[in-house]
Amino acid sequence: MVLTEIISKKSEISTGTAQFFIASEDFEFEGLPILKDSLVYYDGNSSVRVNMINFGIFQNGLISANLPKNGINYQVDRLTSCELEIDELGGGDKGIWHKDHFDYWQGDFDEYIARINNIPILEYSEISFSSLMYHFNPLTRTLVDFINVLPLKIELNQSSILLPANLYCISYPFTLYFPVNKTIKYFNVSLKSYLTLKDTGVLQGANAEQFSAQILGHSKLKTIHISKETLLYISSDGKIEIDLFNANTNKVEKFQIVKSEDEGEQSAKTWMGRLWSSLMGD
Repeated sequence: MVLTEIISKKSEISTGTAQFFIASEDFEFEGLPILKDSLVYYDGNSSVRVNMINFGIFQNGLISANLPKNGINYQVDRLTSCELEIDELGGGDKGIWHKDHFDYWQGDFDEYIARINNIPILEYSEISFSSLMYHFNPLTRTLVDFINVLPLKIELNQSSILLPANLYCISYPFTLYFPVNKTIKYFNVSLKSYLTLKDTGVLQGANAEQFSAQILGHSKLKTIHISKETLLYISSDGKIEIDLFNANTNKVEKFQIVKSEDEGEQSAKTWMGRLWSSLMGD
């Protein structure tokens, strides 16, 4: 069965009624841009999902025919030579709509980086995000899930922070962020895996690259080697903290660290120092 023959086509969302359709042309809903050929699901209330859809939607009676099934999987006709196209849709899985078919999604965007870099960029509420997929709450008029393709400024009560580009933002602004390219640089520290942002402006995430650092305020330790996977807490002004045991209080507490210069930076400064000294005749 061909999906484009059983999913309706339209170019508007009527509030208050659940709808599932392919956009017949570009349009906007509550200021949110939606491009032609996008797949749109609106639950009739607080959720508009574009292009990333849970396949359970096909049991909700929103299409003109029932899809055939192989066990718990829905079966569809294969239409293209796209390497990511799937013809079995797992009932509990999600897929990414690609003009006229679903592409496989395994929970990250490794295989979509080239596409993200080449498809249109959309704008909403001063956020530049990928048209690959996004989720919008029309009641609050806010983006919920999206991929930011430019740095993302977030205003907090006492400060503002600037997150790097290419994050998969989930339950924006204060829940999870996944680097699309696996790692990001934030205040000269590489972070990986999922990141969490607190309303205090602290970004918490796992370290992606080993480095040495000085420890401030610890009674015994002065330097430390920060291994991969170490949990880092980075404030909006770039202060880095880690969890360490404090023998004086017999508790695990947060201590500020200062990243040491890497060998390349140290060598460059040493070389420049020697050159300066020779020029000055020291």
